[in-house]
Amino acid sequence: MAKTRYQTSLTAEAEGDYPSFKQVNVLFEGLQDILYRLWTCRSSFMVQAAEALANGSRNPLWRLPYGQSGVLTFFLQLIASKEDVGTGLLLHALRLIGNSCADTDENRTIVVKGNYTSAIIQHLLNPELIKIVIPVIYNICIDFGEVN
Repeated sequence: MAKTRYQTSLTAEAEGDYPSFKQVNVLFEGLQDILYRLWTCRSSFMVQAAEALANGSRNPLWRLPYGQSGVLTFFLQLIASKEDVGTGLLLHALRLIGNSCADTDENRTIVVKGNYTSAIIQHLLNPELIKIVIPVIYNICIDFGEVN
């Protein structure tokens, strides 16, 4: 049985047929920088931004741009950080990571090659995050073709 893929990488030729993909990429341009600014100034809007982006990551069309734009990497670095990160922010960061990896091997590769799996698993120690961490690990692993 063939796997159903909700999103694939588009070639430059194929992108011409789908102008909405170009618009999505433009939307994400500079977003990683904005997230870093929110984080470094400890903005009270960081949790809201993470929640909004995590909600957006449920849309399969947004998953690949999250990986390509650095949004996924930002949140992976956040959950791996030794800094004090609030549980609310971690919850939305983990949601974004899990959703971004669902059916998206490109994003799974970012997680695996960046050695972020153990950083995700460490959050199993937080009882408030267990129900989130398990599906995140599942979404990273299920049907992932990468073999090291």
